[in-house]
Amino acid sequence: MPAHPYQILTRGCLVLALALAAGQYLQSTAPQPLPVSSQLHLHPIKIETVTAQAEVVPKPPAKIQRDCVTSLDLAALENAMIAVTLVASCHPNERVVLKHAGLAITAKTTVTGAIFTDLPALTPQATVEVLFKDGSRLHSSLELPEAVNLRRFAVQWGGEDEFQLHGLEHNADFDAAGDISHTNPNTPAAGAAAKAGFLVDLGDSSTDFPLLAQVYTYPPDPASQSAIVVEAAVTKTSCGREMLGETLFSLQGQVVKADLTVAMPSCDAIGDYLLLNDLVPEMKIASSE
Repeated sequence: MPAHPYQILTRGCLVLALALAAGQYLQSTAPQPLPVSSQLHLHPIKIETVTAQAEVVPKPPAKIQRDCVTSLDLAALENAMIAVTLVASCHPNERVVLKHAGLAITAKTTVTGAIFTDLPALTPQATVEVLFKDGSRLHSSLELPEAVNLRRFAVQWGGEDEFQLHGLEHNADFDAAGDISHTNPNTPAAGAAAKAGFLVDLGDSSTDFPLLAQVYTYPPDPASQSAIVVEAAVTKTSCGREMLGETLFSLQGQVVKADLTVAMPSCDAIGDYLLLNDLVPEMKIASSE
């Protein structure tokens, strides 16, 4: 049946209304342009290359080397003894060797590099030399005319070897009052002239490879007689081998030096002693006339 004109009009109005509504919706949902003030503005960025530079730190100044004060002073003491004063600030706590007229002994400097010791003069023109660990040397001399009038005998050794010197005065026996030795040195009072013989121990045994010595000074009276005996003890360190040393004899300012070699008994003899006699060389005494 044909459509009623009224119905056709109504359907057309409906279609038109839907079309208008759809257009309005599309218009309302479409993206709107941003306001000019909200638009993104791109600006070129300048890229700069930064080169890292190492900071130059100035080198600290070198440590200033302190002055090495070094001196060796000698002074004359009673009984032709030499007072030795060593000052060596760059050699603290150091093993040194002191030498005089054939004697050679070790000593150790203090924390400030000093040494204070006494040596018996063997010659009237006494020269003392100090040898340091680095090979450097220091020496000084002193006139001691009194040494011409004295007789002195010395024995010296090194390392584990050991000798004991005895000056037996007036035919004294061992360990008697006239036995001048390490245990009875008969040291004169400070500043006083010796009335009899006396013995001096020399060297520092605490150093590496110590060099030690004993020096006996005869009584000042030329007519006095003393028997010189060197004792070598048989111990665990000396048995069954040779012990080495040297002897020195000073008369009227002249020194005679000789090697001392002792073949020690086997270790079965530990506790025994060897007594060495006839060690004083024959020397003629010059006439005072």
